[in-house]
Amino acid sequence: MILSNLNKSFLTLGVVAVMMSVPIISVNAQSPNMQTQYFSSIPDLPLMDGLTELPDETVSFDKPEGRIIEVYAMMELITRQDVLVFYRGTLPQLGWTPDGQTRFYRKDEYLDLEFIEGENGIILKFMISPAL
Repeated sequence: MILSNLNKSFLTLGVVAVMMSVPIISVNAQSPNMQTQYFSSIPDLPLMDGLTELPDETVSFDKPEGRIIEVYAMMELITRQDVLVFYRGTLPQLGWTPDGQTRFYRKDEYLDLEFIEGENGIILKFMISPAL
C-alpha cells in the first residue's frame, strides 16, 4: 500500500515536471528572443512585427488642447486583417479602448489607424489627437 502511494506520488511529480518544462508562448509573441519594438515618437505604441517605421515622416506637436502625433510604417508581408487583429488585441492592454474598427480612445486622446495605398505598398498611419 505504501509503495503504491509512493508510485502515484512520483507519477504526479513527473507529470508536473513535464508540464512545467513546456514553454508557454503568448498569442502576440513575435519570437521567443525578440523584444517588443516601439515607435520612436510614441514610446508606448508597439511596432508590430511586419511593420517598418518611417521615422522621417513623423509629425509631432503639442497644443494647449493636447498633443498631435502622426507616425507612419510600411507594411511588409502582413495584411490589414493582421494589423487589426494585433492592435485590437494589444492596445486594450495599454489602456486604449476600441471606438470603431480603426479608432481607439484613452483618457483624453484618440488613436486612429489609417491604411494608405502607396506606390511601394500599403503604409499604415497612426495618429494621436486630442478628444475634443
